[in-house]
Amino acid sequence: MTIAETFWQRWRGLIGSGPLASEAAFFIPDCRRVHTWFMRAPIDVAFLDAGGTVVALFERLLPWRVTPRVPGASHCLELPAHGIRQHRLAVGDVLPLSLFWQLPLNLFLTH
Repeated sequence: MTIAETFWQRWRGLIGSGPLASEAAFFIPDCRRVHTWFMRAPIDVAFLDAGGTVVALFERLLPWRVTPRVPGASHCLELPAHGIRQHRLAVGDVLPLSLFWQLPLNLFLTH
């Protein structure tokens, strides 16, 4: 998992990258809206509140799209297309944010 910890990492995001690997993810703290401008592949997007609860999901967000601003969101988790289905994510699921900086994605996205 990649975490956007600096301004430049947030600014660059996944721009210009191809499809994410099946277990890859891009976590953006303090994020309530994302765009897919200049991206080459669709992504799945999960928005989380400050406690790690999933508050909104967007599946197969195509390049050159923008999500609406998500009320209640504090963070964003960008996944490969079909990642939401693969990990069976649902609104209301709680992801342990404290572990994002320590463990591989697949250890906490399974039911």
